[in-house]
Amino acid sequence: MKYNELEFPVNWYEEQPIEEVREMIVCACDSIIDSGFEILESESGNVVNLKKLDKIKGRGEKFTLIKGEEKTEFEKLLGDRWRKIVLEVEAL
Repeated sequence: MKYNELEFPVNWYEEQPIEEVREMIVCACDSIIDSGFEILESESGNVVNLKKLDKIKGRGEKFTLIKGEEKTEFEKLLGDRWRKIVLEVEAL
């Protein structure tokens, strides 16, 4: 995943079920951007429809992450945004 010119790898085992892969991708994107997001194919710029994701090539495939609408279909997985506490911790 690429966001703000930074790259964040998302990895999984080849034999992992696609539903688990979808959840890992959604959770990774949510933790990177911490808001609503869209995933774009880096080459074509097309929006990736996570609901219809039935396979993904992986192995070096690149996607771009941009801000977008909250994913209500993954609300149970991601939790309630208002319950997340943002707290800055001073370095020791």
